[in-house]
Amino acid sequence: MRATLRGPLTMLAGVLLFSTNGFWQAVAPDGATPYVIGAARLLIGTVTLGLWCLIRYRKIHLIGWHWKAVFVYAFCLFLYQVLFFNGVLLIGVAIGTVISIGSTPIFAGLIQAVWYKNKPDGLWYIATLLAIVGLILVNMVEGTDFAWYAVFLPLLAGLCSAINVMAGQSVSQTHSAEEGMALVMFFSTLLMIPFFILFPTDWLFTSRGALCVGMLGVVNAGLAFSLQLAGLKNTPTLIASTLTLGEPMGAALIGIFILDEPCTLESVLGIVLIFLSIIILILGPEIKCRLLQKKSFMQSEP
Repeated sequence: MRATLRGPLTMLAGVLLFSTNGFWQAVAPDGATPYVIGAARLLIGTVTLGLWCLIRYRKIHLIGWHWKAVFVYAFCLFLYQVLFFNGVLLIGVAIGTVISIGSTPIFAGLIQAVWYKNKPDGLWYIATLLAIVGLILVNMVEGTDFAWYAVFLPLLAGLCSAINVMAGQSVSQTHSAEEGMALVMFFSTLLMIPFFILFPTDWLFTSRGALCVGMLGVVNAGLAFSLQLAGLKNTPTLIASTLTLGEPMGAALIGIFILDEPCTLESVLGIVLIFLSIIILILGPEIKCRLLQKKSFMQSEP
């Protein structure tokens, strides 16, 4: 696999694993809250990755990390879940998802352009626009009514997600992705411990509850975050931020084919647009590079 494709495809695999989050929450037992689900997911993911690192590397390196990036990533990971879950309580899951996930590449583009003076190219604008339109179509709902200020919570969640993409690139440059995510999730889990006290946890000890948080922790957190962090190592920030929009596409497909949710023309068109944006992001730079090489070769001929 070419190096230019390895990073985006690895990150996309992690993003698609994130899309199973809604499925496991949908089949969770009565009494399960998103806060405890999120906290248990990170706790099990931390333990899973910690054990994996001890088996594979015999230890977890504590020297040589960009600790500022690790702590920023951990704090924003915690903050994202608090902001997102409270946001959807105010304005609904569909609109909250559109705003939080859809604003991620926009915030990433603004930060890169203003702070790092790294302006996006034309392909990023096209792909991001297609993905955001697709995201809106996938989550299109009627009759929504909410206070205008309620959008700030999912907007801040989108900002946290954009910051995580950039912090993740710094974390991924030193040691393995598994070690990096084990540390990030460990510190984020510490911040989420109060959720186990504030919300009911009895459902965690049922067979169904244990299966749900087990799959979320091992697959949806441990494996997915590791793949995402490994992909970030070789994926430009702006492309990585837009690839996160693949999550609602995967969630929509799971809803249609597994949960028997209604399949509308809007949702199908939205899935197609998001998929097209992903293709542009992954293959666009490669095609652009080959065209430039071909043009340079033709100009060099006598």
